Amino acid sequence: MISTSFLPLLLGAVLMFWSVGAYNRLVRLRNAISRQFAPVDQHLEARSALLQRQLELLVPRPGAPRSELETLQAASAQADAAWLAAKHQPGSADAINSLRLALQILAQVRGRAVAEDVPDAALALALRQQLAACDNALQFAQGQFNQVVLAYNSALAHFPTAWLGALFGFRSAGAL
Repeated sequence: MISTSFLPLLLGAVLMFWSVGAYNRLVRLRNAISRQFAPVDQHLEARSALLQRQLELLVPRPGAPRSELETLQAASAQADAAWLAAKHQPGSADAINSLRLALQILAQVRGRAVAEDVPDAALALALRQQLAACDNALQFAQGQFNQVVLAYNSALAHFPTAWLGALFGFRSAGAL
């Protein structure tokens, strides 16, 4: 038989072991977010370099309006700034949401941008193909990142773990 003075100690030990296990799981999932952002980071870096090469190639005719090219340059710069902020804090919902919005704006602007005169049409075609391949790889990496974020946010949302997360400052993460 278990004495009544031993029962509170047993319950306290079970609660302590559960708390340590839940805390470690949250830390492991938060670290997985940072690890899973690395492929997204690599693809964003490659796409940024390809976009810069494409921007250098897109030279409007003399006297033609430069608004589309300038809009594309501004959207690219905004996406790069949001990417650098998210790179330093991949678990921050604000930084990831900012990156997601900047990438959406960049995609819209890229869809509207039209090259007036391209000195090297073969190079422009090769860059478009490389950008398309990079975009596909980026979408795959974003999907994997979002799965890890979903697992973290799901673990953080469950009843007793939510209290533990709030106690130790765990915040929900943003998805791309």
